Amino acid sequence: MTLKKAIDRLSWRFGKCKVINPVQEDLDAYNTMLDYIQDSNKEQLSKNLLFAKLYIAVYKRTIEHYNTNILDPIPQKELHKFLDKPIEWHYENFCEFLNQEEWISSGDVDFNVVTSVWDLEDVTNNLKIQMGECLRKYSDH
Repeated sequence: MTLKKAIDRLSWRFGKCKVINPVQEDLDAYNTMLDYIQDSNKEQLSKNLLFAKLYIAVYKRTIEHYNTNILDPIPQKELHKFLDKPIEWHYENFCEFLNQEEWISSGDVDFNVVTSVWDLEDVTNNLKIQMGECLRKYSDH
């Protein structure tokens, strides 16, 4: 059964019947849709193994940060909030981090004068280069 036929079958069944006693064709339609979803998830994951590795590492650190366990929804919600931010936010945040680290490590901490050593455009371009190199190097891992 094709995915379209499976969806059409179940749409017809749910739209027509108030009480549903599934028949074999309904089960086949359901199983076809379930197989499609599982295959799509496997394919999506195999195409994004680098993301999966980073997600697991950051998720672990987030759980450690909140001193909790995997059953607590807060670390996952925080990680998803982080992933939901636009890429520009991440570039700016990283640039600010570099400038703060530079300012602190300089030892000349004057709260009235904060100069930026790192330029957002340079940081963004360098990050793009590093990420591109990483993708080329590890894309088949």
